[in-house]
Amino acid sequence: MTAHFPAGARHNLLFEPYSPGRHAVTLTGLASYAVDPEFPAEALSGHVNVGYTLFDDTGLQFHDPITGARSFVVQRSQKFSWSAGVALPGAHFDLGFEGYGQHWLRQPAAGAEGRENFSYASLSLRYKPLRWCHLSLALDRRLSADADETIPAMAERGLGELPNYPSWLLNLGLHLKLLPLYIMQTSDEEVIMQRVEERTPVFEKIIGEESSKEANRDDLDRLRAEKERAEKELERLRRVIETRQQEQKNPPPDQNL
Repeated sequence: MTAHFPAGARHNLLFEPYSPGRHAVTLTGLASYAVDPEFPAEALSGHVNVGYTLFDDTGLQFHDPITGARSFVVQRSQKFSWSAGVALPGAHFDLGFEGYGQHWLRQPAAGAEGRENFSYASLSLRYKPLRWCHLSLALDRRLSADADETIPAMAERGLGELPNYPSWLLNLGLHLKLLPLYIMQTSDEEVIMQRVEERTPVFEKIIGEESSKEANRDDLDRLRAEKERAEKELERLRRVIETRQQEQKNPPPDQNL
């Protein structure tokens, strides 16, 4: 659950989401699936998000100084929002496909900005030069119709045929993970080997308790699950090392000169 409190000097802005200058509450539901739950960032994954927002805008008045049009909120506005997507990770690049949008269950007053429904499709690419630094590029295309349900309309404001929501969006992003310096300077191989070393006592306990008649079934199941996780990390280490070796055998063209 998220609570929204108005903090801006102005509200109900053109080309912005609905902002009545009153508080609102959003309930959000999330669901995710990863082919490899142990390393979700390295395997195909998907997500679905849904949200319901209730605005405390009853009695609010909207007035346009140019046309003199007035409208009032009789009942609290309600909005349903959604997003769904999949991510296909790679060694250096991640590819993502996503759809998102909003649908008004109860629209705000006619003079409110952002009272139209919309839906978008998004194609994104993320470049991972470093473990703690990623660059992303996303192109969003509007799928919904360009309906202008706000009074006054764009043409009446002298804005011609501009849409309430843009036909396409281009998003550039820089993602930084705030980690201690020694972790940022550590290679992937060293991180995984450190995890293996930390689990060495667990392996010894597995060997000892599997041969002990006093070990109960729950403990053995827990230790076997820990063993499987460690084996997956070793497999990941093997893939990382093979990738590094392949890159050394086939360097970029400028390194062959």
